[in-house]
Amino acid sequence: MINTKHLIALIVISISGINLPLKAQIGISSHNQSETKSNTFYKVNLSDSEAQGTFMMVSKINGGVNAAGVSLKQIIAIAYNVSAFAVFGADSLLNKRYDVETTLPKRNEQLVELMLQSAFKEKYGIYGELIEKEIEVLVLKAPNGVSKELYPTVEKFSKLSSDDGIIAGAKQSLNGNFLTLLQEAIGIVIIDETGLEGQYDFQLFWDSENSESIYSSLKNQLGLELFATKKKVNVVEVTKH
Repeated sequence: MINTKHLIALIVISISGINLPLKAQIGISSHNQSETKSNTFYKVNLSDSEAQGTFMMVSKINGGVNAAGVSLKQIIAIAYNVSAFAVFGADSLLNKRYDVETTLPKRNEQLVELMLQSAFKEKYGIYGELIEKEIEVLVLKAPNGVSKELYPTVEKFSKLSSDDGIIAGAKQSLNGNFLTLLQEAIGIVIIDETGLEGQYDFQLFWDSENSESIYSSLKNQLGLELFATKKKVNVVEVTKH
């Protein structure tokens, strides 16, 4: 008979030699009649960055946030699940760069975010307050809810790449990483209101020296339009105590 047991996992945030124990109760299924106990250690390593460039690989679903030379603004956006352009605070604070290396639980994005938040509070006294605020945004729309220039994917694997003046994707949704790259190219929060679900293959080209050209490129190449407005969205106000 299969009995359901509970494993008490000791979560340790290791921050440059500082160990902060947090207890989390995780449900597991066991074929053993006797109760099994185990300790699992999770880590968030933070340090001031001396990296010459910037590197970031993020997969919260797999418990991985590994970065070098990344601004606090970018990390806070990951930790609070908001756009980097919805993070507010003193420029001297948000532009400071850090290295981040994690060993975190898989398939628990909320716990990954909470541990990143806790790590910055404990080591640097950096706090983020998540609030709803009306700000200027761009809204991405498809005329009449359709786009004649976007085609459903025919690719087997998901791919996305970008460079100055180009975003190319295969098997991509419009409200995922594509939207993130679009925000970075223009420098403002963008909200998807296309109503288009599913995954698409696309290539978007524009004049990298003229960010305004992305508006006409979106319309002509992908059949999508951007409209400026104000909306209430989740933002993070960052302070250091």
